[in-house]
Amino acid sequence: MAASLLGRFGEAGFLRRHKGSELFLELAVRLRGSRGLSAAGARALAASVECLVPRPELPSGAGPAARVPTGEQLRAITFRAQAQLYTLAPRDRRDLCAFLDLLEHAVPILAGAGLRFSRLGLSARGRCLALCERSSFGLLATGHAAVRHLALVAFMESPEIWPAPR
Repeated sequence: MAASLLGRFGEAGFLRRHKGSELFLELAVRLRGSRGLSAAGARALAASVECLVPRPELPSGAGPAARVPTGEQLRAITFRAQAQLYTLAPRDRRDLCAFLDLLEHAVPILAGAGLRFSRLGLSARGRCLALCERSSFGLLATGHAAVRHLALVAFMESPEIWPAPR
C-alpha cells in the first residue's frame, strides 16, 4: 500500500504532491520494514474486527444482547483474520501491518480521540474507521478496505458463527 502509493515519484515527489500527509507517509515508511503483526497491530485488528463484523437482525424476542457476537466468537473471528493476514504476499502483509500500526496510534488523533484505537469505545472506533474509509489519502482508504475484507471473510468462514447443518 505505502510503496504502491509512492509509485514512480518516490518519497520526495509524493510529499510534494500530497501536502499534509507527511506524518502518515513518514510513519508508513518507518513501519514498512516490519515483517509481522506487532502487538499494537494485533490490538488494532481485534478492535477493528469487533467494530466491522455484522450485527445480524434477530427475531424481536431474542433481545438486544443476542445481536452482538460473544467475546469467544469475536476472538475466533480475530484469530481467523490474523491467519488470513499471514497468507497474503509479503509486501501486502507488510503494508497492512503498517496500516494497522497507524490505525492504533495515529488515526484516533485525527478523529479527535485522545486514546489508542483499541482503547476507544465501539462508537469512537466506528468514527475512526469511517474517517479512514472516507479519507482522500490512499493509505487510509486502502487499509480500511483491506481490514474490512479480512474481518468480513473471517466472519463468513467462522464455524463459531455459522455452525454446520445437521
